[in-house]
Amino acid sequence: MKTVSHFIITLALAFTLASCNSNAPKSIIGWEPVYVSTATLHAIAIHEPRSTQSAGRIYKYGNQYSFQIDNGNGIHVIDNSNPALAQKIKFIQIPGVADLSIRNGILYTNNAQDLVAISLQNMQDLKIINRIEQIFPGVSQHVPPETNAWFICPDPQKGTVVRWEKKMIHNPTCKAQ
Repeated sequence: MKTVSHFIITLALAFTLASCNSNAPKSIIGWEPVYVSTATLHAIAIHEPRSTQSAGRIYKYGNQYSFQIDNGNGIHVIDNSNPALAQKIKFIQIPGVADLSIRNGILYTNNAQDLVAISLQNMQDLKIINRIEQIFPGVSQHVPPETNAWFICPDPQKGTVVRWEKKMIHNPTCKAQ
């Protein structure tokens, strides 16, 4: 029942924040949703380092490591034991990631609406140790991160929106209020 009420609140918020408008411009710099298929949403994987696409918050862990959110994509693991030569050592691919916290050697983060725990005991062999599904039902990706902006309305048939990209869009029908 609690999930249903959270869904109704989220839906009402989405309708309040976004409105359809027949006076939309033909082309404008606006927001386009980036989707992940439902089948691959939970596909968390550890990869070799890669470049940052959408830099987010940095979390310092001890004297040797930092973690940087790559909004909607994953988390970069950075060895900064020598701050002048800090380097990325791993990339944790986590669709829909937005934040992280670390306690007692365990990294906690979101995977869209799920909470995931990753053991940091061996930085060369990171392991997912737990997942709690749908713990963040109020997390809404139905509107972009900017108010008073045009965007392409999300289409649930295309998958789950994990982030938004600002770019030239054509014939937008939604506007964040």
